[in-house]
Amino acid sequence: MDPYSENLVEAIEEGRIVKVPESYARREGLVILKKPEIPLNNPGTTPSFYSHTEKKEPKRPFTDYISKKPDWREQQVISELLDNFHWHIRLQRKRMGLTRKQFAKQINEPEEKIKILETGRLPTKDFILINKIQKALDINLRKDGKEFDLSTQEIMEKAQEVEMERIQQRRKTRSTEKAEEDYNEISGSGIEILEDEI
Repeated sequence: MDPYSENLVEAIEEGRIVKVPESYARREGLVILKKPEIPLNNPGTTPSFYSHTEKKEPKRPFTDYISKKPDWREQQVISELLDNFHWHIRLQRKRMGLTRKQFAKQINEPEEKIKILETGRLPTKDFILINKIQKALDINLRKDGKEFDLSTQEIMEKAQEVEMERIQQRRKTRSTEKAEEDYNEISGSGIEILEDEI
């Protein structure tokens, strides 16, 4: 066997740390400190900790989402959504003439997530996917009606619009009350008639 084709290890020999073939270290009874990370007989391979590929989430079967009870985080998100929110999603998607596959492609999400959502479960435990769907379908799925996918500027502008509407409504109410008071004064309903004078 060629000693250069075998993996080298770090071992202690005569008080020094040396790199020797693993079979030599075992045969001589040397203490092995460290095995090599890259095998010499396969120079083209790289160990897993050097690879820069992203690890994907293991794909869970669809039935796992339906059969498993929602945890507290999922329950919290669902509690803030409309009752039967999944019906609203499916109905609006069909009104727009989109298949699940087309809709998933439109919002850049896997079709599996749309399928899970339309069963009434959440594939993620946050509002990110819900916000994407609300924006794409132009519907609001929240009980409180708040829109969280707006920018800060848009939220401020909406708040100002609402405040201006309130102010105009108060002015309108005040002017109506004032007009009623003026009418009552003119019509004489505010005049007292004393019987003694007649």
